[in-house]
Amino acid sequence: MVGFHPAIHTFVSYFPWIATHFTPATETGSMTASYVIIGDGIAGSSAAETLREEAPDAEITVITEEGEALYNRILIKEYAKGKLPEAPISIHDTDWYADREIDLELDTVVTNIDPDGHAVTTYEGETIEYDKLLVATGGTPTQLPVDNSDADGIHHFWTFQDARNIREHIEGADSATIVGAGLLGIDLAAICGAQEVEANYLMRGDCWWRYALTEEGAEIMHDAMRERGVTPVFQSGVDHFETDDEGHVTQRSTPTASGSTPTLSASPSASTSTPRSCRTSTSNRTTASSSTSTCEPVSTMSSPPAT
Repeated sequence: MVGFHPAIHTFVSYFPWIATHFTPATETGSMTASYVIIGDGIAGSSAAETLREEAPDAEITVITEEGEALYNRILIKEYAKGKLPEAPISIHDTDWYADREIDLELDTVVTNIDPDGHAVTTYEGETIEYDKLLVATGGTPTQLPVDNSDADGIHHFWTFQDARNIREHIEGADSATIVGAGLLGIDLAAICGAQEVEANYLMRGDCWWRYALTEEGAEIMHDAMRERGVTPVFQSGVDHFETDDEGHVTQRSTPTASGSTPTLSASPSASTSTPRSCRTSTSNRTTASSSTSTCEPVSTMSSPPAT
């Protein structure tokens, strides 16, 4: 499958706007312009680089909630498959920012933006002032809207750290369940196939990526999944997850599938946020059944959802 990551589409779409509205402010007297960029994806880091080139004396701060600098998000699935080491996935290291005198704030979450006061506040209570602000956070995955979807053992698939968690847990799993028929869901299916973990792929509709593919095109994808040990289960989904006394996911309830297995869930939201949720268990497997509501032991991993 060939295509660009949503973050790249977003960057390309908004770059003309960024170029027009986020150009360096004119410095007057001894005053130096200050810029804050929230988000260290391709859009945020490119904006910071361009600003430094255009405004050598400006104060530039890049804030990201992730624990590492810019990396190739498209390749994280290859890492989760066990096909790549970590090194090739990195695009910039912290020295790249230091060399350009860009202040990179890792593991930092912005909790408030005061546009009138030209300041942002972080979760630690720090206030960072700015002359101009760029919010370049992209889409944000959300949990599945079912009980216990945030239980221990449920892994999202959106960041490099998510990929590390998935790789660590899926390597010890015998089976998995994927929920959601989107592009990240198919990535999870590919990961299961590469790791030789049998999986059931739960989809709300009657085919994978039903709004984009013809019936014949979707069936080609279904056959490819089956060849890799991933079984499509149509008109299905998760009702809720059950946990043990320690809060670890142990079962998932689904209207059309039962069995014990690791679960990878992926369903896209209609807004700019992209839901993600997915889990992996250590053994057993899920099989399709006609029961109206069944439970199965699971451990999970997840990704932004798609219908």
